[in-house]
Amino acid sequence: LVFLLFFIISWFCHGELYRMRPGSEGMQFFYVILAAGGAGGGFFVSVIAPHLFDRYYEYYLGVGLAWLLYGAVSYRSAVSVVAFFKSLFWNRSVVSFLCIAALLLFGFNKQVFNTAGFYNRNFYGVIRISESGMPGRADHAHKMYNGITLHGVQLLNPELRREPVSYYGKASGVGRVFSALKERYANLTVGIVGLGVGTLATYGRSTDDYYFFEINPDVRDLALGKGGYFSYIADSPVQSTIIMGDGRLSIESLEKSLNFDILVLDAFSSDSIPVHMLTLEAIREFASRLKRPYGVLAIHISNQHLSLQPVCASIAQALGLSMTVVSNTPDKSNTTELSASTWALLAHDADVLSMVMPADEQSAVLLPQQINADERFLWTDTFSNLYLSLLERRH
Repeated sequence: LVFLLFFIISWFCHGELYRMRPGSEGMQFFYVILAAGGAGGGFFVSVIAPHLFDRYYEYYLGVGLAWLLYGAVSYRSAVSVVAFFKSLFWNRSVVSFLCIAALLLFGFNKQVFNTAGFYNRNFYGVIRISESGMPGRADHAHKMYNGITLHGVQLLNPELRREPVSYYGKASGVGRVFSALKERYANLTVGIVGLGVGTLATYGRSTDDYYFFEINPDVRDLALGKGGYFSYIADSPVQSTIIMGDGRLSIESLEKSLNFDILVLDAFSSDSIPVHMLTLEAIREFASRLKRPYGVLAIHISNQHLSLQPVCASIAQALGLSMTVVSNTPDKSNTTELSASTWALLAHDADVLSMVMPADEQSAVLLPQQINADERFLWTDTFSNLYLSLLERRH
């Protein structure tokens, strides 16, 4: 419906631009004004709007202005009041009126008038925190969303607040990795790209060192306890360091002597993904940062629209890495498993992946020569095909 709305608005506005075009003598000024309007709109949305609004109010403002412009044009072209209403509702399109009115009403009801919870907006988008469940119940929780994508949950029951939940439960791929390596090593060095609400800090011990890489300062502040919504990091005994900036660039700039037992890439659960984090060159750099022989690269590939498993398989085969995929569906009776998740686990040595998997699932651990990879899914810094990943998801 949103695409239909923008199609109708664009159709109308471009039609008016074409109708108002000047002759050849005024064409230069016409295009200057057209370019200035585009630049001004982009500047307002990207620079001014984040400082004025805590949500995407300019979207609704733009839709409302488009409808007013639609009415003004209809009025200008009418020779009488009767002709105006006829032009407004019929000649131009009843469908456009119904779509704009319905979407505008729906948007205002769901977004503009919804003041519950916490909202904050910056260059990276809108962070929203909501409260679910009832106080005193096991499902009472705070949830953090970036746009419409869930990025972290913390249960508020005192007995459960330190439990890893959502995508990071103990049965998840990343949960299995932490459990297996904690049994083997007295201290771990862990890198986590994507802080979220700091859920993975619950696996940490006082002897461990955790490095979180986060680009959004609002996410960092909330994970560190701003507003009192989340306390995973504050409650954890682990030694945590938060490094601000792009995850790939930040890891590349680390001292070469700093390597990880576990390196978690948790940046792929949104509708849009940072492709540069899942290329052959990027994974080669991340894999070179793993301690041998038992370092593990855990990639969160849960996604609403894209199938990223073939991408990981192609890269693993190209780099000579063993791989397994862990998917789990939440048990509705278990409050610590609130979200389905899919994790791709890569390692230099297949033995560490076998330690992660139960005995009846160890056959899912694939050596590089066993991986059935398709070169079309091999993303590089100069090539990526999101369309193929979308088609794979559909099948």
